[in-house]
Amino acid sequence: MAENLTKELKKRELIRMFEPIEGEMSLIEASVKFNYTINKTPEKETKIILAFTEDTERLVHILKERVKLLLDVTS
Repeated sequence: MAENLTKELKKRELIRMFEPIEGEMSLIEASVKFNYTINKTPEKETKIILAFTEDTERLVHILKERVKLLLDVTS
């Protein structure tokens, strides 16, 4: 029972660790789409920024998985 509680606490800590990054990425993406629609930002620039955010989201996902594996191995 204590082991399950420890794993759950570690999982919650992992989620909290990456929440600010994910929130920031969502804001960047929303800002880019807003600027494209309202300010008529060039399509090429918009696509580059969106590709960057997509790559960053993938990186965050990989980091989460690796940290989760590390936590599992070390506990």
